[in-house]
Amino acid sequence: MSSSAGSPSAFAALHDRSFAWFWSAAVVSNIGTWTQQVTVPFVIYEVTGSSVWLGASVLATNLPQVIASPLAGATADRVSRRTVLMVAILVQIATSCLLAIMWMSHVRAALPLLAVVFVSNFGAGYQLVAWQSIIPSLVSRDALSSAIRLNSIQFALGRSLGPALGGFVLGTAGPAWAFVVNAASFAGVFAVVATLPASGLMATGQRTSVLRDMREGLRYLHAHPIAQRAIVNGSVVVLIPFALVQVGPLLASQQFHVGDHGYAALMAANGVGALLGAATLSFAGNRWRRSVATVAGFGLGVLGSALVGATGWLGVGIVAFTIIGASQSFISVTQNTVLQIRVTDAYRGRAMSVYLTCTMASAPAGSFLFIGVAHLVPVAVVSEIFALIALAYIGTLVRRPAVLHGLDRDDMTGSATVEIGGALPRSAAERRVDSTTGG
Repeated sequence: MSSSAGSPSAFAALHDRSFAWFWSAAVVSNIGTWTQQVTVPFVIYEVTGSSVWLGASVLATNLPQVIASPLAGATADRVSRRTVLMVAILVQIATSCLLAIMWMSHVRAALPLLAVVFVSNFGAGYQLVAWQSIIPSLVSRDALSSAIRLNSIQFALGRSLGPALGGFVLGTAGPAWAFVVNAASFAGVFAVVATLPASGLMATGQRTSVLRDMREGLRYLHAHPIAQRAIVNGSVVVLIPFALVQVGPLLASQQFHVGDHGYAALMAANGVGALLGAATLSFAGNRWRRSVATVAGFGLGVLGSALVGATGWLGVGIVAFTIIGASQSFISVTQNTVLQIRVTDAYRGRAMSVYLTCTMASAPAGSFLFIGVAHLVPVAVVSEIFALIALAYIGTLVRRPAVLHGLDRDDMTGSATVEIGGALPRSAAERRVDSTTGG
């Protein structure tokens, strides 16, 4: 069964005024976020000259979001999602301002800088889960596919324009102003969130303990094999091909032999690829099966990773990073769509938190894996090894066609599978899910 939900128009969700304002402010905010995201690893690598500290910067960016996401998922399902968003945004404004002040005060030690980055990204973990959870509440179900794709486009816009802006600011004004740009970019989205209608932003679950809510969310996903596959797919694309982007400063230095402008070009190319991938899926709409887009996304990841290790010419690196960006968009858009459409609202925050936790944990894991192997063989060889691993994963996908094609279905499963606070045995739950998925 092919996808059928969603409007024929790729931009149907923008007809809703609340979503249109939310989306526009989010674009600006994500440009600022990526301006800081590319500045932090560059600054840490420049200050220390150490690949280990570079890996630590990736860890400081992703680990706090891994820690925060499970808590944020349970919180987003039991209290006002608007409140969660506003508090998380304020944390990121404050920490970005602190980073700017520290750099202007000539603080050049990696540890205190990364400590502030850690706190900032703890707030980002709460923001991202609540952000993803409220999107279905801002549009009609007919426009949900459009909203999810447009949300992916705004993330891709940030990834394409933010690194370019970050490279320009780094080269002309210095890191402190990149942090200032990020802090200022949150002003618009904070104002929009404060004025969003309360409907759909309040708690959807019962007020039990957070740990109990988390356990129930895991039970729900345990009985939902298609949601599990979407989470694994999203994690693998971050673990393997996108890991090359995470170690961009190392590749820029050792593989392509370029400085800050070359690094910014690689990151901007990755963002452009992400934008092209998300836009392609948006305009293709429901004409492409999500199973096909998933396999194609991993195929692009294989190609991009192989190209990175093929030559030290920056032009080829830019093409490779563009392809990797498109690869991640193909995977993230399709898996995000699966979760948003097929998970019930009462569990959506927790489902998205598990998805985000797994994908964020995969980023430092992939980076440290790359850096560890790079101590044994040249970085070009590591890139080719990653391409082979991604190719092997495609083989595991096509060998399980029933689960793979389950990504294409639009029926919402889970509402009768696990009741909040219930104790339905897994075997019965699985039979109910299987009966609706054809698994």
